[in-house]
Amino acid sequence: HIQGYISHVRNCAAPSAVFGIGIQAEFKDEEWLKTAGLPDKQHKLMELLESRMEGKAIGVRGQVTEQALLNSGITKSSPLGCPSLTIARDPNLAATMARRWRATREKLEAGKRIRLVLTLPALHTPEM
Repeated sequence: HIQGYISHVRNCAAPSAVFGIGIQAEFKDEEWLKTAGLPDKQHKLMELLESRMEGKAIGVRGQVTEQALLNSGITKSSPLGCPSLTIARDPNLAATMARRWRATREKLEAGKRIRLVLTLPALHTPEM
């Protein structure tokens, strides 16, 4: 899938901004973070995106991701947190999320069933 994104970015002449990038990894010590970097294809994509940016236009989830990008030579990122905090219109988002989580937990503890929805990205197609 990454190769498809790389091809799409190459064919798009517009400036780019990216947000929501995050590393999904477990690490137990800070030594790992000193050398953590991106795999080749992800590095190529981020490098291509960065080449079209003026200033820091890669929003990452946190400092771990920012450091991995820096270790890979990608310097135009800023830790912004979860993208839902950026795009949510609810000024009381934290309280709303806490209330909903409590209600869900109460249902589960009472033995009630809940519905779970999982959203995945669309698969890349050549038409992209």
